[in-house]
Amino acid sequence: MTSTIKLKKSSVSSNAPGTGDLDYGELAINYADGNLYYKNSSNVIKNFADSDNVQLSINAAITAAGSYNNASVDAHLNQSTAGSGEVLSWNGSDYDWVSATDTTKLPLAGGTMSGDIDGNGNKVLFANVYSTTGSLPSASTYHGMFAHVHGTGKGYFAHAGNWVALANDADKLNLSGGTMTGDLTVPNLITSGNVDGRDVSVDGTKLDNIESNAKDDQTITAGSGLTGGGTGDVTLSHADTSSQASSNNSGRTYIQDITLDTYGHITGLATATETVTNTNLTHTGEVTGSTSLTISDNVVDEANLKVSNPPTNGYVLTAQSGNTGGLTWAAVSSGGNVDSAQTVSLARGAVSVTTGSASGGGALSYNSSSGVFTFNPSTNSGGLSNVVEDTTPQLGGNLDLNSNNITGTGNISITGNLTASGLSYPTSDGSANQVITTDGSGNLSFSTVASGGGGIDSAAVTALVDSDYVQARADVGVIGDANTVILNEYTGDSSATAFTLTHSPTTDQHAIVMIDGVVQQVNNYSLSGSELTLDSAPVTGAEIEVRTLRMQSGAVTVRDFADYIYQPSSATTTFSGADINAQTLSYDVNKLDVYMNGARLVQGLDYTATNGTSVSLLGGAADSGDTINISSFASSTINGSRNNTVLSTTTASQTVDTFNKTVSRSAKYIVQMTQGSNYHTQEIMLIHDGTTVSMTKYADIYTNNDLGTVDADISGNLVRLQVSPNYTNTTVKTHRTEVGV
Repeated sequence: MTSTIKLKKSSVSSNAPGTGDLDYGELAINYADGNLYYKNSSNVIKNFADSDNVQLSINAAITAAGSYNNASVDAHLNQSTAGSGEVLSWNGSDYDWVSATDTTKLPLAGGTMSGDIDGNGNKVLFANVYSTTGSLPSASTYHGMFAHVHGTGKGYFAHAGNWVALANDADKLNLSGGTMTGDLTVPNLITSGNVDGRDVSVDGTKLDNIESNAKDDQTITAGSGLTGGGTGDVTLSHADTSSQASSNNSGRTYIQDITLDTYGHITGLATATETVTNTNLTHTGEVTGSTSLTISDNVVDEANLKVSNPPTNGYVLTAQSGNTGGLTWAAVSSGGNVDSAQTVSLARGAVSVTTGSASGGGALSYNSSSGVFTFNPSTNSGGLSNVVEDTTPQLGGNLDLNSNNITGTGNISITGNLTASGLSYPTSDGSANQVITTDGSGNLSFSTVASGGGGIDSAAVTALVDSDYVQARADVGVIGDANTVILNEYTGDSSATAFTLTHSPTTDQHAIVMIDGVVQQVNNYSLSGSELTLDSAPVTGAEIEVRTLRMQSGAVTVRDFADYIYQPSSATTTFSGADINAQTLSYDVNKLDVYMNGARLVQGLDYTATNGTSVSLLGGAADSGDTINISSFASSTINGSRNNTVLSTTTASQTVDTFNKTVSRSAKYIVQMTQGSNYHTQEIMLIHDGTTVSMTKYADIYTNNDLGTVDADISGNLVRLQVSPNYTNTTVKTHRTEVGV
């Protein structure tokens, strides 16, 4: 069905609207004159004229200026002198026909200039590229020209009849240093600094002295007690090369001093004699040394301590009866005890164990400073301080932490009952969705939260949110607040924490998040626009439901109909303030009727009313005996559902508003889009049959750029209004009015 749009109009010739008669974008037509009027951005009324009227105006202007015939035109423009292809040019006193080719101008197709180009400080951009060096023009003709050869990747300039290649930066060694890929050949190397950390000027002088005093005969002289020497490769030997006698405290000769001259030549060697004491010698009979050590056969005698028999693998030294003052190698006897005063030395690290006053229930403690393990009686509270060496330590009783903590990065696995801080934890797992509860006596157990009471039954919450009562209150037209509930469902994959909702909740209180039927606390997730982010990723297969509560408001503001009556006592054109009933004139622009002596006046033709407080007559003043009646209509505003969505991407068909198809059959939208200083608005009318949405768009207005397109579809029970923005970060505001099914 088509609609008829009627503009403001007048049939009175020369009538034109005032600035208060037209809003921006509104049109008015005078069909007697054929003029179309509008108000521009400077608040000035402009008009378009009928084409016939335009032609009449042109003809009138020509007539007023005087008529021209062919003869007069020919006389003024020298038409008879024009040649083919010539153009009309002013020669200073008259028009003249000249050749279209201007030799003072450079053709667009290119050519040769006879002068310079002065860019006046501006840039000259051109592509001076040749494929090969053979393609370059004559270097003699274009002396000083710069060009680029693509084939070599180098720049060239013309000089002295040759094209000289410019060096590439990558082919040169920086002054600050670098690594060369080839050899460096120089006739003389002169430096004022250090080379490889050495002062060349100082070391060079030393080298010069060595060179001047160097000897080709480097003589080595053997010192006292040595033989050999000479020039070239020489060998130095002890003067006494006979075998050293195997006797204790014998003397041996060794090199003690080496004498060098200033040039590093060996000029002398000095020797010395040392006394050598032999060890691990084999003796027969007793040998008594200065330390009172006597060795005789298998008997070691020091202060009457003797070992009376040869050792056997695994034997230990023991004191035996019948061997007074001596020790005997014997096998270790089983079941023996260690005397509490004894210290057992261990081979590994010489660690000692002191039994102390060991008794039943005692503990073994380790002193890391002395390297001694000590048995402590059962009353000792020191405890076992180090169990690193034992990978599976076991306790014989309770573990008392003595007000300390158990720390670490591994896991603590407990089999059996666990009691912590007086709370006894269950020893087996509960059922799905159960929670841990207490009986008030320190006993914890898994139990199912029942509906009612102090618990939260997720099924009851879901049923309440999705109930017909809550859904119906979204669009029943009552004055106040109501909710539309939008359900989004997802499945966990053990990694995803961010989920995009189809609608942006007003606050985090307007979203109910459930994981496997358990309502999540608000501090377990965050919301940014339509992006929901959980603190941790739900496990694979977890059912995630998000119900978004869309707050809607409805409000009606009504002002009563009012009549204002004026009876002037003298000629008056403007009426304002109090009327004859002491009512002060107040109206909404374009929401009034004006009557003079019972005859209705036409706004814009007979009067203007632009400020809400006064009315001015256009056709003449009202005088004594006249009655002016100004009727102000009731002004009402119905606010339906409003929504505000920020579209950060240009993704097509992004949902900006929805309503329940089972509640409303049709809807009217005002859509406003904002992007920076660009604005766009349009009105939408849509209706659906439960499956397909039919819609029309009109009053499509934008300031600078078209910010996007609007469409609609049905998904489940929701009719969705969708926007495809042309720019990122576009804010879309909607105002919806609905009609029920």
